[in-house]
Order: sequence, then C-alpha cells, then structure tokens
Amino acid sequence: MLKAKALPETIFEADNAVLHFMSLIESTVTTYKLGTDVKGLNVDTKFTKKDNGNFELSFALKEDDIFDIEYFFVKPALLVAPGLKILIQNKDVIGFQQSLSSSPEKKCKVEVNAFRGDIDDSLWLQSKQGAYFKVNTSQFELHKSGIIFDITTNKDQKSSFKNAVLLNIEESPILFYYERIDENYGYFIFQTQNVIDFDKFDKIVNATRVALGLISGYYIADAVYYISLKKGKGVEGLTYKYRNINETIKHNYPLIDKALYKNIPESELKLNGSQFNELVKLLYRHEEYYRASLLLITAGLAKGISKGSLASVALETISGVVGKKLFSKKIITEKTTESQLLYELKKGLKKTKSNITKEQYDIFETKISHINTIPNAQKLEDSFRLLEIDLDEEELYCLSCRNKLLHGALPKNKKLNMLTSDELIFLVSNRLIMLSTILLLKMAGYKENVIDWGFTEISKRKAIIRGERVQGGNAFRNISITPSYDDSE
Repeated sequence: MLKAKALPETIFEADNAVLHFMSLIESTVTTYKLGTDVKGLNVDTKFTKKDNGNFELSFALKEDDIFDIEYFFVKPALLVAPGLKILIQNKDVIGFQQSLSSSPEKKCKVEVNAFRGDIDDSLWLQSKQGAYFKVNTSQFELHKSGIIFDITTNKDQKSSFKNAVLLNIEESPILFYYERIDENYGYFIFQTQNVIDFDKFDKIVNATRVALGLISGYYIADAVYYISLKKGKGVEGLTYKYRNINETIKHNYPLIDKALYKNIPESELKLNGSQFNELVKLLYRHEEYYRASLLLITAGLAKGISKGSLASVALETISGVVGKKLFSKKIITEKTTESQLLYELKKGLKKTKSNITKEQYDIFETKISHINTIPNAQKLEDSFRLLEIDLDEEELYCLSCRNKLLHGALPKNKKLNMLTSDELIFLVSNRLIMLSTILLLKMAGYKENVIDWGFTEISKRKAIIRGERVQGGNAFRNISITPSYDDSE
C-alpha cells in the first residue's frame, strides 16, 4: 500500500492525501458490501485493479441467492466499505464471468473500466478539481517533456527545482505539473486554481495531453483519477471519478529534443510556459487542430506509407483552418473579371453540347464553376507563407507528395535518387509530420528548433554504411529561418 509519509517532500499535502486515497481504492485487502436493489442480497466483494487498468469486482453467490449477474448491464451497483464508496454504472461494465460448477457457490467476476464516488453531477459544477495521470518513468522521463517548467511545487519557492507551468485557458488558471513518487513511477497532475465545471476542465486536460504528446512523442492516456471539491459542503462536497482510457501512445520521434546541447540554449530547444499555454489554447479552441494533432501523434508510431498518409491528412486539416481566415480561396479576386471568364468558358462549353453526353456536360460545367478556386497545393504553401515560414526545395517536394502517399504510391524525385524507396518514404513522411507541427508551433509563438527526423535518421544510416563516425545529436529545423540541417553535438 502506498503510504503518504513515503512521498517526496515537494508534493502538496492535498496531493499526498489524494494519492493515499487512491492507494486505498487499489488495495487488495479491502472487502466491500455489494449494494443493489435486490432485496435480501448480502454479498461480500473484492474490487481489485487488473494489469490492463480495469477493475474487477469478484464475489460468490450462494445457492439460495436470487441474483442475475446481467443486472450490472442494466442497473447501477454500489460498493461500500469503511471510508469508501464506489458507484458502478452499467455503462462502464465491459464484461462478466460466472462459474458453471455444481458447487453450492457460484463465483462471479465483473470487469469495469470506470467508476465514481457519487451520483450527483452537480458536485462537478463550479468546484475546484484535479486530475492524476500515472506514468511509468521507465517509459517516459517526466522532466523531459519539451517544456521549460518555471514554477516549483517545493515549499521553498526559491528552490531551483522546477516542475510546473501555469495554464490559463479562458480565464481558468490550472497548474500543470509532475511529481516523481519513486524510481518506477510518477504522476502528471492538473489542479484548478478557481472553481470550474468538469466538462470544461476535462476539455482543457485533454488539449494539454495532446499538446504534450505532439511535442514529446508521449501521449498520456492510461488511467486517470479526477477529484472534485465543492466549497461549502464539507466532506459531502468531496468526490472522485476513475477512468481507464487505455490509449497511451509512445514513439521515438519527439519533435522537441529532450537532450541538452553545448552550443544551443534551452530556450531554443523547448517551449516555455507561455508558448505551451498558447499551444494548448489552439487545441482547446479548434477541434480541427486537436484532431489533426492526434493524427500526428499516431503517425509518429506508424510506419511506411501509413505514416505519410496520416501526416498528409493532418497537414490538409491544419492548413485548411489556417487558410480559411488568412487568404482568399480564389485565383482571380476581381469579380468582373471572374464573371467574364466563367461566361466565356460556359459559352464555349454550350457549343459542344450536341457532341457529348449529358453526364459529360454536367461534369465539365461543374469543373468550370470551380475553376477559379485555388488548388490545394497552393493553399498548403500559402499557409506557410502567411505564417512567415520559409520552405526549401526539398520541403516543397514533400508537400507535393501528400496525394501520392494518400493513394499508396511511392513518391519519386530525381534529386533524391540516392535514397532507397523505404528511405524516401521515411524522409517524406517524417517531414510532413514536422511541417504540420511547425504550423501549430509558430501560431503558438514558438519560433525555434524542431527535430528533422527524416534527415537525422537517414544521414546517420548512410554514415554507418560508409563506415564513418556517426555524430551525436539530431538535425534541427529552425522554424524562423530556411533550413540548413546541420548536425549539432
């Protein structure tokens, strides 16, 4: 069992209490009474956490117990133990098992992926709230998140130890920080500074997790405990929720470097608190950016054509939103000239009407109606120009490959004919992820370095094949200048 006194000195007392409460829920020794609407049913139960993050309710029914285990799919149930109350809702039940033995007792197991400590949704309105995401530190080092943390949770506010940033989304300040509990695991924690509705809090938390995943390659989406404290209600105003998301993604291609470099200051390698806050704002306010970022995180884990296809969809989505407000969608903007062009084209089409089928005529008529629309390729390039991001020849080529990747074709380029097909796909796919991400980062105010994994990996592979010494570090693409792709040590 996790003991409060074993926690680090930097952790808040409130967090200490919450983590201790979580350890009580996850304890294997607690026995609960099962509460249902079935009269006369008196059953002792165990409620234990499984390796997959779900919880398992296990109990035995006596021969004379009148109870159908499918009850859990229809109605809620309540588990009660000293100091603990757990509500299991039917929507959170994902399966059950019941022994078919002829013994007097029937052993039953019910698996759930979520539960809560209340039945009153009003407790989650205008309350102070927190969220606790457990992290296996062997998979991800908490302090290497691509963020310059500038606040400490240490009691000594002058401490050099920094582990937090303050997010402020729509006038809702939230402290986002990490705590390492021991050598095996820690937590990313969110704490509201003012009262907030749960739906808004959850949306901010989700946007933050995606922003972190976008820059670090680690999307935290295992299990989460939410805590809510309603002021003025005492102990009755304190409640919780548990949710097993079970969708964590970790890949080896973070866009923001975790290493330190002798010749590059930290401010040019990581997002500061303000920039990270702006990135979270973008994802919070624009559903398209949020979903495109999830695609980019998933693309980091994919391979081959799949990686490039996901990145292409994300790039189209992001540039589409950027371009929606910043430039005209027409090649000719002068209305009189546009009308004259369409008139002449339609007049010419009518002259051939007797020589083609109606279907053919309709197709050409539709194409003429949209002839003044800027091509998608131009829209993509304009998105970068409007954000003052200069693209070199190779990057423009990568943009031109997106449709080929979407249709499963191999991109061709004479200037890159020294690359194998697999290397070319790797280069183009990773560049598309990088280019998509720098659009968001530039809008968030970050103008410094991101890793160009396509160039980094391929140049190192080529060096190994040639028997040369492989330099340490990664190749960077500076967002503010035309790329040169020099390795740094």
